[in-house]
Amino acid sequence: MINKKAYIFGFVLIFILSMVSAEPIFSSSDNGDFEVDNFFLKITLTKGGSFVNSIKILNKDSDPQDFLVELKNIKDLVFISEKSFSLGSDGEHSLEIFVDVLDIEPGVYIGSLEISSEKSIKIIPIIIEVQSEEVLFDSNLDLSNRGVLSPGDKLRRN
Repeated sequence: MINKKAYIFGFVLIFILSMVSAEPIFSSSDNGDFEVDNFFLKITLTKGGSFVNSIKILNKDSDPQDFLVELKNIKDLVFISEKSFSLGSDGEHSLEIFVDVLDIEPGVYIGSLEISSEKSIKIIPIIIEVQSEEVLFDSNLDLSNRGVLSPGDKLRRN
């Protein structure tokens, strides 16, 4: 169980680091036509849970624009409030994102949200971690008042 969690955590960490280092891939060559307020979404839910979030899109172009929104690889988990909309010059729009993991098995699911205008495309990676309802083992340790520990030292209760 621990090896599986470590494997999943490592995979998610590598994915996030690759997204951060590959930011030019997810940005258009013309960055000035619109902005989104999220670089990526990471959502952790218990099986049977749901989540609602909004992404703000700002038209930075001097002309009105039409936008298209498309989900990639996670259409069974994520739903969007609309697939297209228009914005005037300097207009702002909130796009609602709904995540529902009612009948989804625990695991990590990766996809993306693609927002495109007439001039550019923004891709927002989405990572959804579905945890089982039953937690077999969980603990928290507060070592803030313990002083300095070296490798091999033993922890003692106060």
